[in-house]
Amino acid sequence: MRWRVNLHSNNVHRERLKRSQSQKPCGFGTATPTLAELQTGLDSVRREVRNLTVMGMDPSQPPDQAALIKELERSARAEMRLRTMALEYAKANSASIANTEARMQRAIDPLSIRPIK
Repeated sequence: MRWRVNLHSNNVHRERLKRSQSQKPCGFGTATPTLAELQTGLDSVRREVRNLTVMGMDPSQPPDQAALIKELERSARAEMRLRTMALEYAKANSASIANTEARMQRAIDPLSIRPIK
């Protein structure tokens, strides 16, 4: 059995891969968002959920538009749950890092009177 290589499709795939990699930041080169940035994003999504809830209550909406608003609200609520989980994880992780640094400081200089950061 002979395999035929389609160079055109391979190049198209390679170009598509390059383009998608240039548009999406990879995990190693991106900075971790701060707690303030995570909180700001969560607040923004909360406002979006509230606005969509109010829009969905309008009885003059056509049925197809009301269904679309409900889908958007559901999606925004899911995003809110994910952002809440990310914020809680970041808070727990920052507390864990602070505790680890404090333990390391005590191990290095146990008789120190300096306050631990």
